[in-house]
Amino acid sequence: MPNFIIAINPFSVHILLVTIALTLFTSVSASRLITSHFSFKHVGTGISTSVYKVSLILYSDVTGVAMPSTVTTFYEKLSPNGTIAAP
Repeated sequence: MPNFIIAINPFSVHILLVTIALTLFTSVSASRLITSHFSFKHVGTGISTSVYKVSLILYSDVTGVAMPSTVTTFYEKLSPNGTIAAP
């Protein structure tokens, strides 16, 4: 029966042990936004303004960070010819 001699670098053993320890004793988690749904609906017209209902629904994983309870939105008014006018 042949004898096998394996030469192991001490540095390699150290790296292997550190990798095993980090794998066993650390916890890794991810938090991600899965998808979202943004919509708006025209609900009325005033004298010189239009009123819209704006909705934003965010979907994320259950174990992730807490979702915001409020969000800020910005808009720009389009003129009748499609160019951006001052709000």
